[in-house]
Amino acid sequence: MTTKTLDFNNIEQKLFWIFVGVATLLIAVYLYSAFSVTVNVVERNKMTQATRDIEAKVGTLEAEYMQIQNSITLAYAKNLGLKEVTAKFTTETPSVKFSIVR
Repeated sequence: MTTKTLDFNNIEQKLFWIFVGVATLLIAVYLYSAFSVTVNVVERNKMTQATRDIEAKVGTLEAEYMQIQNSITLAYAKNLGLKEVTAKFTTETPSVKFSIVR
């Protein structure tokens, strides 16, 4: 009768390489996540700065618009040749035709 014995050195070696593989995978996922977070923070800061720049331009344009709006009067508009028009509405309804196509 023969007795089979387990080769523990081989199992320990396999377990070691499995542990190394899992550790490498976890480190790679961590580094990818850290890189991704860093890139996203930089992009968010750039977008925030661009938004601030646009808000400043909009504020300047609004102030300019308000200044121009306050400088135009009815007399100035008439000097430019504009006329005040009263709206005329009619109560007639135009004839509407529907066509059904089969």
